[in-house]
Amino acid sequence: MGYTVTHKIETDVDGFWKAFLDPELGQAIQDDLKEYAGFEVVEERRDEQGNLHRKINVWSKFEIPAIAQKLVGDGRYAEVGVFDVSAKRYKAQYIPNKSADKIRTDFVIYARPVGDGKHCERVIEVDNTVKVFGIGGVLASVMEKTQREVHEHSADFTNKWLRERQAK
Repeated sequence: MGYTVTHKIETDVDGFWKAFLDPELGQAIQDDLKEYAGFEVVEERRDEQGNLHRKINVWSKFEIPAIAQKLVGDGRYAEVGVFDVSAKRYKAQYIPNKSADKIRTDFVIYARPVGDGKHCERVIEVDNTVKVFGIGGVLASVMEKTQREVHEHSADFTNKWLRERQAK
């Protein structure tokens, strides 16, 4: 099940990537989200082409019923991604700590200039795959709803964060 979201970001494309790749912004977004309990960059390295490879562990505060925990685990997942410096695209996947063979989210993020060159549009293309007989469609719909809310929040928070840094 795939979808695309776009958000206006109050900086140019290069400024967006500088902010997006800053672990301080990632941590601040997670701290501001009430349902997230943790965010930790566990690996960050550059390859020969300068592409940034990173792995982030995230865990939530969501109360997950015991029966659902058997399928999805305790809300912990890893984000494993690569920022391609020449294409200016971040491709990644969310990998749950349990049932990674059945539940997967792949996504790509890119930014394109809009209007006066002082703003850009962040585009996130998402593909959720859920291979669970009987409830896969429902689970994918819940994932999409939650992800859309988080993407909206992250855009609003990123703009607030950028404004605060410009004011300093």
